[in-house]
Amino acid sequence: VPPFYMMAFEVGGTPDTSFIGTDASALEWTVSHPLLLGVVDSRGISGGLDPSLYTCLPAPDTRPPFTVSANVSGTLDTCAPWDLTIQGGTPPYNITLAAANAPDVTNVTLGPIDSAFTYINRADPGTVLIGAFHRIAG
Repeated sequence: VPPFYMMAFEVGGTPDTSFIGTDASALEWTVSHPLLLGVVDSRGISGGLDPSLYTCLPAPDTRPPFTVSANVSGTLDTCAPWDLTIQGGTPPYNITLAAANAPDVTNVTLGPIDSAFTYINRADPGTVLIGAFHRIAG
């Protein structure tokens, strides 16, 4: 009975359960480490465990690491600039800024060659401010 989940038992690691689909003929999942596999339905009924370990892993990522640096790592005063610089990854980038107790988030799309952004902090004093960074293509 759908939906279906993959139970992945990593050798020497922590078990993981992931959603793999609702169509029993088109389930999808990506291996991330050597493991033993089992499939269960939404009622927890097992389809059984495979007889061997899976060790075929995706090729390692050869792209440069994606990093973000900032001019402030502690308290950012209200109205102060927060200089953010992105290195690695593939532009263009999208930045989402979220402050505790704010009515909404701020979304910023950088240009195709831009890798830096300065945000003037509009959050209330003493409020947590978080930046989430990703490339627009996903």
